[in-house]
Order: sequence, then structure tokens, then C-alpha cells
Amino acid sequence: MSSYRWIPWEQPVLKGNKDYGEVYASSTNSQSTSYAWKALDGIKEGTNTSWEATRDACPATWLWELPVTLRIEKLVLYNKYSGYTNVTKDVAVYTDAEQQVKIGEATFSDVPFSTVEFNFSEPVVTDTLCIVCINGHYSPGSYVGLGEVEITAEEGVVQYLVKYVDWNGTVVKSATVDKGAAVEPPPNPTRKGYTFLGWDATSEIVVSDMLIAAIYERIPTDDNFLLTTLVNLIGGLNIPIETGVFKNKAPDKYVVLTPLSDNYGVFADNRPNTETQEVRISVFVKGNYLKTKNTIARALLDADITVTDKRYIGYENDTEYHHYAIDVAKNYEMEE
Repeated sequence: MSSYRWIPWEQPVLKGNKDYGEVYASSTNSQSTSYAWKALDGIKEGTNTSWEATRDACPATWLWELPVTLRIEKLVLYNKYSGYTNVTKDVAVYTDAEQQVKIGEATFSDVPFSTVEFNFSEPVVTDTLCIVCINGHYSPGSYVGLGEVEITAEEGVVQYLVKYVDWNGTVVKSATVDKGAAVEPPPNPTRKGYTFLGWDATSEIVVSDMLIAAIYERIPTDDNFLLTTLVNLIGGLNIPIETGVFKNKAPDKYVVLTPLSDNYGVFADNRPNTETQEVRISVFVKGNYLKTKNTIARALLDADITVTDKRYIGYENDTEYHHYAIDVAKNYEMEE
């Protein structure tokens, strides 16, 4: 899930409405067309104003769509000054153009160059700032507006989480990086009985959260015994394993392999071409058994071993083991 790394931000002094993002207003004062609807131009007193609506245009809206995400700590609004009269009265501040998310409201004092200040106990994270001048101190005939919008904030640098995972879901590397940065892949992992082919994606330019998985190819083997294959496969999962019965002191998690059958496949002229070997994998786990049985099942499927049956056998009250059985089969070509 993406996040932000916060860095210092200094509000720019604007010369026009498109110098830094987009600045809009809901109405134009035809008498003041030389003044843009700016967020900050250094004029905090005098007859000039950064935004003035037409006469009686109430409410009037000022909107700034920023090119970055800010974490706003403080907001100061400077009232429009015009001959000591017709100044703005009530204002509301939102973080969306639709004016659904209000973060503050205040009333300007009926004096020239008055200000309202918002100090947020919890910083406001947004890339949009919308200020509504609701009315004026003198109505009708008001020219409401703002002289300045001054923001104290930090800028958010977008960061993404990149995870490299092995075939069994193990995270081999995790990194959080800035948008557009690169993540060096981890050393090539190893898997018994397989050749590592690479990763299924590249992290040279990160523009989103990424889950990158290892790709393997099974190494051909001349082993013609399913029991041997299973011992190597499940043993590679670091799960204790025995054939027939567990001889040593049983751990909290272990597997017992039981041969079921060896059958010839379809053949002609009394010469079988294949042999089907079947084995039951009995999984014994104290506590939650689901993760262990799912790990084994995925490994079997990745090894092209056919799963013929899966079932929960029961809970052993005396030993406190959950018993789960997985029956598997594999075809082997007959030697010439």
C-alpha cells in the first residue's frame, strides 16, 4: 500500500494562476481583471487583492488544485481590503472541489486587513484546497474575496512497497522506495529439484506497490519412486517426515508417508508402458494445521504430482494432533 515520505515545503509566490497547479475562482471582477486568482503573491495589505468576486456574488469559491500532496499544519486567510468597507465576513474551508469535506470555518473581524487562522491538531493531508467566501460584512453591494491564502505544510513524496517472494510465499526482500526509484533484486534463491529462471517482474522503475515472484523450472530426474520424490520434496519444506510410522519422539508437526498401490497403466501385447504409484501423505499438526497442509499441497502441484484426494481425518484427543490426509499419484514410464 502506497504511503508518503514527508519533506519541507515552501509555498511559492505565484505570478499567475497556472504557475503551480491550477487556481480557479467562481466569478470574475471585471474591474480587477489585472489581478489573478492567486494563492500567494506577497500582497497582504493595500487596495490590491489576489481574488475578488463580482458584486453580490455570494457565496463565491476559490479553488487550488495542487500538483503535490500536502500535509497542512496551519492555514492563514487574509481578508480582502477595499477602502475599509465591503470586506469578507464568513468563510469555510474544504479539501475537495465538491465541498463535501470541511476542515474549518471562521468569521473575519469587521476591520481592515483582518485574518483568520486555522491550526490543525491533526495535519490535513490533501492535494486540493477549496475556500468559500459565504458573505460580506456589508450587503448588498459586497465584493467578497481574499487578499492571501498562506499555507504552512510539508510535501508528500509518494512511496511504494516492493516485495520479492519465493515459490512458497516467503518474502526474501522487502523495500519501500520513492515513486520512480529502483529496487535491486535479492540474490537468486534456490529450491531443491528446480532451476531458478528469474523474477516475474522488474523493479527498475517503481510506480506502484509490487509483489514479484520467483520463477522456477523443475530439473528432470531419473527417480522412478514416488516415495523418494516425496521424501525430498516435503523434506525440503523443513517438515519432519517418516515412511510408515514416525519412529522418534513426534514434534508438533510431522508427516508420515504410506504406500497405497503400484498399478500398471493401459498397455497392449502384455507389455505395460507406465506404472502409477500412489501414496498417502498423513499430516499431523498441533494447533492450526491449515497453513501446513496448504504449503504441502502447493508443493505437490508445482512438482506435477497428482492429488487424488484431500480430507480431514480427525482430531486425536489423547495426542492433541489434527490429522489430515492427502492422497497422491504419479505415472512413471517403464524402463526398456
